Amino acid sequence: MKIILEGDEVTEYLAWKCPKKPVRIVLTVTDSLTGLPLRLENGMFQQPVDRKATISASYVDQFGNICPIGNLPKPVWTVSDPTLASLIVAADGMSATHETATGVLGSDTINVIANGLTGSVSIQFIPGTPVAINLSIGALSPR
Repeated sequence: MKIILEGDEVTEYLAWKCPKKPVRIVLTVTDSLTGLPLRLENGMFQQPVDRKATISASYVDQFGNICPIGNLPKPVWTVSDPTLASLIVAADGMSATHETATGVLGSDTINVIANGLTGSVSIQFIPGTPVAINLSIGALSPR
């Protein structure tokens, strides 16, 4: 069964679904390929340089309940170091793809702001999947 809401019914539904106004934005970070959460270490998500991450934003109330977007404006996304990472925001503004711009190790912070609410997450770029073995020869010694 499908229920279609119109006009004031939508407003009433949104008020029932999230009776308190959103108080913050929560960000979820997952691997774009597998959909699995990135590892969190020392307060930073660990993103291999050869992978993309998907960051999703949700409005939540004071109890952590996810609120529908309703008439809230689209969030504005920024990355702290655009020389290290790029951020491609989805059309609806509720998610973004994050990847290294250069393959260099380092860390950055993604900030999301909407309607006076903020959310942020720190990501550290770590080495990617090994693709070669480097060999080095030490000093020669007599037999």
